Amino acid sequence: GQFLSTRQDFMPEVYCRKLSTLCDKVPPDNERAQQTLEYELTRCCSLADLRNETIPGFCRRRPDLSSRPPRSLENGDRPEEWERVSWKEVFSSVDFKSPLGSASLAQVYSGVLKSGEHVAIKLQNPGVDTLMKQDLECLGAISKFLTKTGEIQFDLASPVQELKIQLVRELDFRREANIMTMEAERMKDVKWLEIPRRVPGLVTDKLVTMTKLEGTPLSDLMDPDKAGSDGDYRRLAEDTRARRIFGYQIVRKITEIWGRMVMEDGFFHADPHPGNIMLLPKTSRFSWLPFVPKTTGFNLGILDWGQVKQIDDSFRRNMSHVFESLSSQNQEAITKAFLNLGIKVENESDLESITTIARTMFDTKAYEGDCNNIFDDDCALNKNAVERVPRDIFFILRTIQIIRGLGFRMGVEDFSLASEWAGRYRESRSGATPTFSYSALD
Repeated sequence: GQFLSTRQDFMPEVYCRKLSTLCDKVPPDNERAQQTLEYELTRCCSLADLRNETIPGFCRRRPDLSSRPPRSLENGDRPEEWERVSWKEVFSSVDFKSPLGSASLAQVYSGVLKSGEHVAIKLQNPGVDTLMKQDLECLGAISKFLTKTGEIQFDLASPVQELKIQLVRELDFRREANIMTMEAERMKDVKWLEIPRRVPGLVTDKLVTMTKLEGTPLSDLMDPDKAGSDGDYRRLAEDTRARRIFGYQIVRKITEIWGRMVMEDGFFHADPHPGNIMLLPKTSRFSWLPFVPKTTGFNLGILDWGQVKQIDDSFRRNMSHVFESLSSQNQEAITKAFLNLGIKVENESDLESITTIARTMFDTKAYEGDCNNIFDDDCALNKNAVERVPRDIFFILRTIQIIRGLGFRMGVEDFSLASEWAGRYRESRSGATPTFSYSALD
């Protein structure tokens, strides 16, 4: 649903707008969220006791556990040994009435620590792991059915298998907190990019407390009903021409930072839907003067680091050949690079259809004469079925398609991601492979 909400290139706008609520506007259960927060805070205290750590602003004396059997981190936390910790013992305030975001997996609330620091509190919805597994089983059954009936001429089984692996990892918020903080450190040289950092001591597998980014979700910018009272954002949401001009800046920045993650680092955020991207206004240091605008542009903020993907050096090299060939528009080179990725199509000699499929899968530009609507008989996918797609491609493909859909929704249809990413791998190579493996966090 989140993915389809970005695909205005083949989905009616009214459907896109309705599905966009799945990005960060799912109706929350605020009363249950308070109970979950207090349970997880109790777990935080138990874990801190095991590690001899402190909780920011927490002053309650720990219970005397000297008569209890010795515990270790391997045995897990034991929150039942603590009296329930009230959220008011850790936070000065938490806005349970107006969540910053609410999706099927988690809800995010604004809070203030006892120290006065403004934070975002991400809580996993109770029972979501069971629900997710049931959904994945249903998705697997649907993909098998559609493949057998021939309704969609595309390998659906491989993406579903990859999704199963990634979603299990996404349920562990400790892993997400570590990755988020690591990426914030790795990307600190990009002055226009901001990534939250975890608050030490206030993280469990179902709770992440992080620094709060002050801005507007990109999903609000694209919908006049959500743009609120901010005059600039409301004008952009309502004015097609202004949105297109601003959209170019946004799409270019998103393409640049994801190009670095995918093609240079080999480690990337795999869920860049508009609810996970924040626009953070840059304030001029002369804004106190009446004739100087209050803002001088915007920074990007990237939220929700639960879905990430790592790709190895050889795979990035093969991907770079695809982007370089798409940039040159040589059909033979495109076909060779496309098939070298391990993608299998029904007719490998049909260069024209393979070129169209490659442009549809790996570029964001709308090429004249190309049909990428899978529900249209003229679609290249329906003329030359994609029988197999390597699992590693799925999240790259998904990321590119989300950026493509984002551009279309903002009126940006002639921006080529392939041209921007062509050459990035070669330019960044220094003979070294990525030094970090997120599998170490599992």
